[in-house]
Amino acid sequence: MKKLFLLAVTAVSGCLSAQAFIMQNYTPHKIAYTLNKQNLTNVSGGCTPTLEARTAPNDHIWLPPSPNPGIDPLEARYESNLNLAFSATAPTPPIGRVIINSNYNPPYITSPSGPIAAFSGVTTYSFLKFGVTDVAGNNIGGYYTVGQQCGGAIVPDLSGYPSPVINASYFTFAGDTWVVFY
Repeated sequence: MKKLFLLAVTAVSGCLSAQAFIMQNYTPHKIAYTLNKQNLTNVSGGCTPTLEARTAPNDHIWLPPSPNPGIDPLEARYESNLNLAFSATAPTPPIGRVIINSNYNPPYITSPSGPIAAFSGVTTYSFLKFGVTDVAGNNIGGYYTVGQQCGGAIVPDLSGYPSPVINASYFTFAGDTWVVFY
């Protein structure tokens, strides 16, 4: 009984802790993506605030291919506060800019800031938009979206796309959001 209680406490505390976004790439391909957070409780307001994380030079963040496809994933983990992702260490690719509320006009926020910290607290990781390239960088598929865009249904996988080049699953577990590429 004591073990069952401890297991329940651990599960609840995991769900109440800060939400992380975790990706695992089991494929031999690179994944080019933008990471998105929204306030899903504010559908009438366009789910603002919204945060879109990218890299500074080429816009997409790159998740390298698996070192041993199908067996060992390459993993990336982003904490709830996107400010921490500016200094992410390998294998998690760092972000270089954050676009707030779909304002694509410069200046972009290119370093940790108060607005990112404040908005990170009221937003959740909601969807991932990504493309797939071979190891040489040639586009072979996408763009795909998994997760939940503002006011829409959750897209848990790529079954709605005709002939995707890889598969992906989007789910939550222990309070964290996961995307697994396979």
